[in-house]
Amino acid sequence: MAVTGHRLREGLGWGVAKSPGTAAPPHSGDPVKSSRALVLLAAAAVGVCAPMAHAAPTTKPQVVDAAGDALVPGGFDIVAGQFTTTGVKATRKVGRRTVTTYTPKNLVATLTFTEPPSTQTGTRIAFTADMTACDNGSVAFSFTPGAALQSGDLFVTGCGDDNGAGPAEFLSDVRAVLKGNTLTWTMPLADMGSDLPLSTRFSNFQASSDLDDPVFGLIGTDLTGGSTSLDVATSDATWKLG
Repeated sequence: MAVTGHRLREGLGWGVAKSPGTAAPPHSGDPVKSSRALVLLAAAAVGVCAPMAHAAPTTKPQVVDAAGDALVPGGFDIVAGQFTTTGVKATRKVGRRTVTTYTPKNLVATLTFTEPPSTQTGTRIAFTADMTACDNGSVAFSFTPGAALQSGDLFVTGCGDDNGAGPAEFLSDVRAVLKGNTLTWTMPLADMGSDLPLSTRFSNFQASSDLDDPVFGLIGTDLTGGSTSLDVATSDATWKLG
């Protein structure tokens, strides 16, 4: 436990009683209270030397959706969505204690479906959230298999005003990995730097599966005023990176 300077000053003053006009003897004071002051100093030293700790990766999905509610069943039917991290654990000695620290290295987004997610051309699967890294910030992971003019995997961060205007950064090298009934994107935090710092908070999660244009992989029915998405799952949960 870190000790504030106020507590340290109080600790160092314990047991030093002065009579009016008389200087305290050099070694006067209650030895028990003096020992408590030394303990406070040791605790402060440990607090300074100990590495910054981060929370372990969350295992609880932020988005939970009922099975069987998609307009098209199976690979379009989303049942869960999760933002979490992967990283490095390290163990070290701090005084007499063994301290385990966790350092996040990747932002990981995973969607789970009732069946293996659709890979047919003309599909777009997206997982989005608002973020606090900038004003009106947002992040989006998307998967558009078979699109002719783009990679099929996309990570977008954006900042802007209430109308959505503002700069955006597109990172097309974030490959979605299909495994069983899940679709997972892994974004290295080092690639984002200060644009996505630890302690960034995410909220307003939304996962969707949609019909999409097969050329650009960007224009779905939700953007053209057509029919609703095949499935949409939302959550008002919040999650902090790191």
